[in-house]
Amino acid sequence: MKRLLLILILLPGTLCMGQSISNVSPSSANVGDNISVDMTLSGMTPPTDVMPASAEIGSYSGANVTRSGDIVTADFDFSSASQGIYDVSVTFPGPSGDISFTMTSGFTINGSGSTEIIFVDGENGSDTNDGSTWANAKQTVQSGIDACSMGEVWIKQGTYFPTNDNNRGTSINLKAGVTIYGGFAGTETSLNERNWQTNPTILSGDIGALNDISDNAYHIVTGTNLSGIDGFYIMYGNANGELANRFGAGIYMEASSPQISNCQFENNYAEDGAAIYVFNDATPSISDCTFINNNALLGGAIVCRVGGAANITNCYFENNFAEWRGGALFVDYGAYDTNPVYISGCTFVNNSTNGNGGAFYCDDLASQYQGTYIEIENCTFTGNTAQYRGGGMSNFNQNIFITISNCEFSGNSAGSGGNAIANDYLVTGTISGCTFNTNQDVDSDSSCTITIN
Repeated sequence: MKRLLLILILLPGTLCMGQSISNVSPSSANVGDNISVDMTLSGMTPPTDVMPASAEIGSYSGANVTRSGDIVTADFDFSSASQGIYDVSVTFPGPSGDISFTMTSGFTINGSGSTEIIFVDGENGSDTNDGSTWANAKQTVQSGIDACSMGEVWIKQGTYFPTNDNNRGTSINLKAGVTIYGGFAGTETSLNERNWQTNPTILSGDIGALNDISDNAYHIVTGTNLSGIDGFYIMYGNANGELANRFGAGIYMEASSPQISNCQFENNYAEDGAAIYVFNDATPSISDCTFINNNALLGGAIVCRVGGAANITNCYFENNFAEWRGGALFVDYGAYDTNPVYISGCTFVNNSTNGNGGAFYCDDLASQYQGTYIEIENCTFTGNTAQYRGGGMSNFNQNIFITISNCEFSGNSAGSGGNAIANDYLVTGTISGCTFNTNQDVDSDSSCTITIN
């Protein structure tokens, strides 16, 4: 991938490149709100004593603009705003002109009225319907998404495909401002009535010959900013194509950050990240999801790469496999210190690799992000295996900065050391409050700086 390099003079002898906003919190508001918004800057930033000249969401200018490190905070008055999806920008003064940090489609302003709901029923619906009720439902997921300007799509139990033909390159494309929900029986009038496990809604990549994975969809779902997916079984994607079609058979995202919740990923295959591929500064939230029997060369379930910084909470990983590294999870350079890969409350059971990192593997192969930062807390690693290093996890390469806290390791095994954790070649890390049961060792080579409390 080629990256555009923008060089501007900030101060004599100071260069700034790759300006962007990596996170906006909160990322939405309603018409009529008056709120404070935090915008996190990424890339080379001006010196900390340089204050922003302005902060804007679309054409709405922030008041009381302040800065603390890489976070800019401003107050916004949306009392007379219009519903829509807006770009976010922060501008600094510079001796050679203004310097702007931006996030495209980074903020949603919702209408003050009720949320729009589009209904989808694969058995009884029709894409010629308007989708306004269960009785007048759309038939396909994409038609439901396309019909929703901003709001929710409720999808009845059943099996749905990215396409009705054999085009492996077609995927279900999420939409900014729209969240799709599965798990409905088809009679519900409120979201809390659904049960996604009792009423399985399957997004399947098995578009060609039934039970023949060779002709399955490259990506079942493609993510975008300010979108959501909740309550689905995502199965049988096969990303074995060329270029991007090698990655993310379940969900593929590039420079986008959807919310992924209450989903189960099973039997997906890719070269990298069979269930989810997080790429190019994407910062998704992945919560309360299950990953079972996904298979890849790298990162059996999830890969985060080139600034990809997933927030993974309360997820369960079992029997995922990577041929080379990272049986369940693989992080490959570029998560910023201000926005690290964050893994909390997760369980890793019986994941494996023929290389390093039975459950988790981290590497850092590039320098443009000034290091790879990972935080892992309150997780359990049980029965994971690596043929070489790091049965539970393996970290390799300089510029890796990892914090592991309050985790438990039991029954993990590695053929060449570090049944629990292996660290090699200048890794920097802190391990605190963890439980290491019988034969669960931390093996770090002499070049690493690892503090164990």
